[in-house]
Amino acid sequence: MGNKVYCGLDFHKNVSELCVMDFEGKILDRVRLAADKVVTYLSNKPEYHIGIESSGGVFDITAKLEATGHRVTIINASQFRGIGITGKKNDMRDAEALATALRLGFVPEVHKKTLYSRQMKSLLASRDIAVKTRTTLTNHVRGIMREYGLPMPAGATAFWEQVSGRLKEIECEIVRGVLGGLVDQATTLKDEENKIDLALQAITKNDERVKRLETIPGVGPLTAIAFVATLDDVSRFKDAKHLASYLGLTPRENSSGGRVKFGSITKCGPELLRRYLIHGARSTFRYAPKPENRIRCWAAGVEKRSGTNKAVVALAHKNARICFALLRDETDFGLRIMKDKKAVA
Repeated sequence: MGNKVYCGLDFHKNVSELCVMDFEGKILDRVRLAADKVVTYLSNKPEYHIGIESSGGVFDITAKLEATGHRVTIINASQFRGIGITGKKNDMRDAEALATALRLGFVPEVHKKTLYSRQMKSLLASRDIAVKTRTTLTNHVRGIMREYGLPMPAGATAFWEQVSGRLKEIECEIVRGVLGGLVDQATTLKDEENKIDLALQAITKNDERVKRLETIPGVGPLTAIAFVATLDDVSRFKDAKHLASYLGLTPRENSSGGRVKFGSITKCGPELLRRYLIHGARSTFRYAPKPENRIRCWAAGVEKRSGTNKAVVALAHKNARICFALLRDETDFGLRIMKDKKAVA
């Protein structure tokens, strides 16, 4: 214990600050380095326990530092309030605060995602940007065409079927050319979206976890991939309740003096997965027949008591917990339902 050395690394894109501290809190070294020199510098040092604040590129440098023999802890910045102590925030103080947190054992740690998980999340994020940009472009074209008395029908299918012909009805050649260029960009983005979908299928084709989650009503391929990419390791959550809280699907609490008050869901955690779960739950409400779907029947009861929107979120919450249970127990949804029925009988 007496030989343990702590290193706070305030990592940035261009320049990083290091603060090295012994177990008694004595500062042994302070170094300011270019970001691309950090790994080389630390590779020549004895084993450090390095603390680094979660930010962009942190998983890559963590893997490189661990390969040199150091122990690295990624600290959750939103829960770590020691950064900038005494009201004088700079890189040097941030690095010192990180080293102090390691020495004192106060480390709200972030899970180190595997390369496979990061690859899936990169593809999902790229797809999301392509979809949002394409939607923005097509909605813009709709709005402009309406100004010229050419309203487009609702729905993406009808838009793509009619947009080429309706553009020809615009008299101004300049406006027609600009809108045509925007439609071409939207078409390219649609093609990119399809390519990313194929890439996601290729990278997850042998992942039994994804196939298992797809057996749940309301959980499609994208939701299943996003869930596996976010969860990464099922054992890092104590139970399904903790997972639902991590995903931001639990009510916000503001209680005091024995008075318990709940509000809307917290919406913390990964927004993309939470959105996919809610969209999947909404599709279950629309298309799943109640007599044949036990969970849909349960959601119908919630809808009757609290309204459709709350019931949709409640169903998304339940689906998230079911996903966790299937991955933990390594079973399929249909088999689990049969098991539950036998237990009730």
